[in-house]
Amino acid sequence: MNNKLHKTAFLKALKEHDLSVYFHRNDHYILIKGGDSSRIVSVQLICSLGVEERLHDSHNGNVTSGIGRFKFTIPKWTDKINFYIFGFTNSENKSEFVCVPDEILRSRFQKLKRISDSGKTEMTLWLFSDRKVYDCTNISIEGEWYYLSKGVNGRMMDSTEWDYSEYLNNWTELIQQF
Repeated sequence: MNNKLHKTAFLKALKEHDLSVYFHRNDHYILIKGGDSSRIVSVQLICSLGVEERLHDSHNGNVTSGIGRFKFTIPKWTDKINFYIFGFTNSENKSEFVCVPDEILRSRFQKLKRISDSGKTEMTLWLFSDRKVYDCTNISIEGEWYYLSKGVNGRMMDSTEWDYSEYLNNWTELIQQF
């Protein structure tokens, strides 16, 4: 799926949630709810780059339902973005969106020391059939086995800074900002 299709799916999702674009430049959008421009939310849509399964998918037999590979910039605090919205394709060729508040993403990336001085960073998300989403950027085969093997109490990545499951199609939290 290309960027144009992700953007179309993004605009459709906005409409379904009574949100509309007040202004946009490139992939930065100012959103309003119900035509009321007195309250705005700033989002950055980041579409997945091409994914090569042999490079970006599991090397340990874990079956993914979708992979998103993203390169983006986290701007300085003065250039406030309220939400980052990562668009990628699932195995059914439908767009999935991970909608993460700025303060959450920034905090996780700072903790993991993944923001360069210029703000540039990257992330690879894996979506599983149980609707769990994990940041698997540069995960090794041993790390994959240890953190992603599903045991009796779930996966080791559950409820860590690598777990983005609660942000999968997280339109409700975005709407609450209005």
